[in-house]
Amino acid sequence: MSRRRNRPVWALLAGILLSTALLGLMSPAESPAETDPKKIVESAYAQIREIEGDFVQVSLIKELEQEQRASGRFFIRRPDGVRWDYVEPSRQSALILGSEMFLWQEGSTEVWPSRYDEKAYGKTPLAVLSGLDAMDKEFRVSVSSPEVLVLVPLEGGGFMKELALKIQKGDFPIRSLKVTDVYGNENTFEFLKVRVNQGLPADVFTPSSLLPQKAARPKP
Repeated sequence: MSRRRNRPVWALLAGILLSTALLGLMSPAESPAETDPKKIVESAYAQIREIEGDFVQVSLIKELEQEQRASGRFFIRRPDGVRWDYVEPSRQSALILGSEMFLWQEGSTEVWPSRYDEKAYGKTPLAVLSGLDAMDKEFRVSVSSPEVLVLVPLEGGGFMKELALKIQKGDFPIRSLKVTDVYGNENTFEFLKVRVNQGLPADVFTPSSLLPQKAARPKP
């Protein structure tokens, strides 16, 4: 019969330490740039020219304690083209081209132009997505968790109090965006089926394309 010997404690510890070291070699730690949510966003946006996708919007009206839902599609051509089309609960569209805004709603045969003044009204939530590579210029940025950035407007935020961005890795780094206004109302946008740099048709950013049949010109 062979004798069984008790393995020394130091030998067991050495084995554990060796296994841990080997695992460390096989699974190297991520660099700060790969885990910092702000750097994840900035790195992805350095490659982004165009964005398109679906969104689901949940609005919470504080005073009424009422929740409203909407959904649609959005298109962004950096640096100054943003469009979103609501599909539910009713069809509405908005297009921002620099300092101009064009609006259309279901049942109308005209597109209504207006001036888009960020200083007076603040950026629209989807327009914020166009310039996140330079967020420090417009917002005070803080990290509230490994996956959430909080942005507070430096000035000219209009009714916007703060934004919370939920971050993900990938070509498009924003999973969702929550806007809280100065009255405590909240709008949360979840982004789905997002595609980056796939080539958008030129007429997506023309005012007449907001009309279902492109039958009329913008109202003067």
